[in-house]
Amino acid sequence: MSETFESSMQETLESMLSVCLEYGENRVDGVYLYGAAEDGTSSANVFYEIGGGIYRIHQLNDSRAAQGGQPFDLSRERSFALLDFLLDDFDRLVELHEGHERESPTQMKAHFNAVTGKLSIKFSHELYFSNTEDLLPSHVFEAWLQEVRERSSNAGVDG
Repeated sequence: MSETFESSMQETLESMLSVCLEYGENRVDGVYLYGAAEDGTSSANVFYEIGGGIYRIHQLNDSRAAQGGQPFDLSRERSFALLDFLLDDFDRLVELHEGHERESPTQMKAHFNAVTGKLSIKFSHELYFSNTEDLLPSHVFEAWLQEVRERSSNAGVDG
């Protein structure tokens, strides 16, 4: 990878994680980022691990971190801003690949362990939803969320 490509990738991923951690008010144990781009359709979303539980952005106040303490700011404006920001950054990642004549990812699944600082990212170049009539990016995101929830309830969370 070229220095510019690497640094731009790192900068964009750090931007995505930063806004997710800010939304979670730095009270989260893990961040799970999802992005998809196929056939002119792109999507981005996030869910969180807090105290061993897995929460969508609108469920953070159901977590241990919010119960008996300071609730999270889950206003519609803030939630939409988070998702818009993530989508813009994911689109920037796709454009970065295209601009450096590299195969663009069709999917990204990233897990940031906020306790250890470890980031793991899986990029895919396969088609997941654009080659079907009834599958949407949100379905793929929900399937991943359920997979992580099942794993976390069985043996601790691992992205």
